[in-house]
Amino acid sequence: SILHPSAHALPPTASGSTVPRSVNGQCETLGGLKGIATSVGAVEVVEEIDELLRRAADRLVYVACVGEVKMGKSTLINALVGADVLPTGIVPVTSVPTVVRYGERGARVREEGGWRAIEPTDLIAYVSQEGNPGNAKKCRGVEVTLPHPLLRDGLCLVDTPGLGSVFEENTA
Repeated sequence: SILHPSAHALPPTASGSTVPRSVNGQCETLGGLKGIATSVGAVEVVEEIDELLRRAADRLVYVACVGEVKMGKSTLINALVGADVLPTGIVPVTSVPTVVRYGERGARVREEGGWRAIEPTDLIAYVSQEGNPGNAKKCRGVEVTLPHPLLRDGLCLVDTPGLGSVFEENTA
């Protein structure tokens, strides 16, 4: 899937594992919690645990760009990847956390029902205050994938809404 890149996965260790021993212990604990959540029907908790397990296996590192509103966080990420993948503007734009990671060019939005693929050109309709005022679409996050060498080894850049925004939802 273009939205689940594995090009940066590590080769197995001598024990056959692709994740460090400390991560394996955490994964075993998460696996136990997943069993409990499954037995009590906590579907959302099971989904969150599955996401954490996937992230541990993928060996991703998330670096969040955090700062005051209109300080150029989205512009900085665009400059780092050498493409205008995140919308920018004169008024505050980012209202939903957006992850930029390695993969074929694509985008997806996480809603209450899970992930849904969207066109990268439609990103502004989900992550901006103008396209999604007060996060009326209830996006939990957005992910953009692109085949940039900076991201190939698991680096994920996270664009966040600005601190001190006039929009209370953004600051929260």
